[in-house]
Amino acid sequence: MQLTIITINLNNAKGLEETIASVAAQKNAQFEYLVVDGGSTDQSTTLLAKHQKHISAFISEKDNGVYHAMNKGIKLAKGEYLLFLNSGDTLNHHYVIADLLEYLKANPQKDIYYTDVIFVDEIKKFAYCYPFPKQLDMTYFLTRSICHQISVIRRNLFDELGYYDETYRLVSDWAFFLKACDKGYSYQHIDKFFLSNYLQNGISSDYITCKKERYQIIKTDYKEYLDDYLVATAPPSLWARALLKAKKALKIANNKNISLLENCFTQYEKQRKIDLNQLSTNV
Repeated sequence: MQLTIITINLNNAKGLEETIASVAAQKNAQFEYLVVDGGSTDQSTTLLAKHQKHISAFISEKDNGVYHAMNKGIKLAKGEYLLFLNSGDTLNHHYVIADLLEYLKANPQKDIYYTDVIFVDEIKKFAYCYPFPKQLDMTYFLTRSICHQISVIRRNLFDELGYYDETYRLVSDWAFFLKACDKGYSYQHIDKFFLSNYLQNGISSDYITCKKERYQIIKTDYKEYLDDYLVATAPPSLWARALLKAKKALKIANNKNISLLENCFTQYEKQRKIDLNQLSTNV
C-alpha cells in the first residue's frame, strides 16, 4: 500500500461526514483510509458505522489530544506515505489522489512532499490559495510551517525521528517538520495541483498558545537559533503595522481579488455538496 489517509475527529460529525465524502469520491486511486475518533458523544460514531464501506478501519476511544490521536493513526497505517486529513478538511478534487500517486511514482524517494493549500473560511464565506516556498530551510521553519493537510510524509520517518510529541497541544506537527529539516531530510514541493482544502476553524487558530509552545521548543532543542527566532518573532513597529493595514485595505478595495475569493469559495461549496450527495446515495 503506497498511501494511507488518516482522519482524526472529536465531536465534529458534520465535518467528519464532509471529509469522508471527499475521500469516498476519489476516482482511479487505491489507498488505505483510517479514521481515529476520540470517543465522540455526538453522531460521529453513527456516521462511521453508516459509511464504513468507505473506510479501511476506524477506532473510537478516548485519547489525550490531537497528537495522541495522530500517533494512533500512524501505528495503524500500512501505507508507505501518510496524509493527515482531519475532520472538516476535504480533498481538492475527485482525481487528486490519483494525481498524487502518479507523482509519487514518477518522483520517488523523497521524505516529505507538499503542495500549496486552499484555505477556507466558512464564517466569512471565502477561500483563497496560499503558496508555500519551493525550497524550505530552517530560517523558514523558525517562524512558519506547512500544513499537514497538504503534506505527504514517508511513514518510516516517524520511526527514525520519533512520533508527534504529545506534551504539546498545538505545534507538534511544526516541531516534526522542523526536526526533519534540521536533520537534512528531503522536502519536495508539488506545483501541479492543490492537494486539499483546509477549513480554518480548528484549535491551531490559538496564536498565543502556538507562539508559547514554539518558543519552548526552540529554547530547549534549538538554542543556536534562539536569537534569530526572537528577532523574527518580535512585534512589528507602529510603522510596520500601519503598512500592513494599508496593504490589507488596498486588497479589500480591489474588486478583482474579492471576486476571485468568492469564486473559489463557490467552487468549494459546489464540490462539497456533490460529494455529500454521492455519499448519501452510496451507503
